[in-house]
Amino acid sequence: MTKLSILRKSIDQVDKQLVKLLARRVRLVKEVGKYKKENREAIRDPKRELVIIKNKVAAAKKLGLSATFVKKLWKLLFEESYKIEK
Repeated sequence: MTKLSILRKSIDQVDKQLVKLLARRVRLVKEVGKYKKENREAIRDPKRELVIIKNKVAAAKKLGLSATFVKKLWKLLFEESYKIEK
């Protein structure tokens, strides 16, 4: 096995974990959506969004990740979550 194939295999394993975590997140989002419907709460919470993005960007910077990438990723996660919650 070449170094490249070993690295790619490691990336594939991380990707598999990411997909499992996304599936777990979707299950939780569905529960949140159910709770919000039952309690007549708004789907969106812009203040919470800002706090979450701020915290994720700070954590990302500490790990050497792009703030722009993390912002885009979380905005995408929010949008998908809102679709699921409806």
